[in-house]
Amino acid sequence: MMVKKERKDEAVSPVIGVILMVAITVILAAVIGNFVFG
Repeated sequence: MMVKKERKDEAVSPVIGVILMVAITVILAAVIGNFVFG
């Protein structure tokens, strides 16, 4: 059970990091696009 828990944590953390990076990228793209085309 400990092994499964460790694997689950290792699998979840990178996913959260990727989601945060994608969200930041989208927000930056929206702000820059609004500034340039707005």
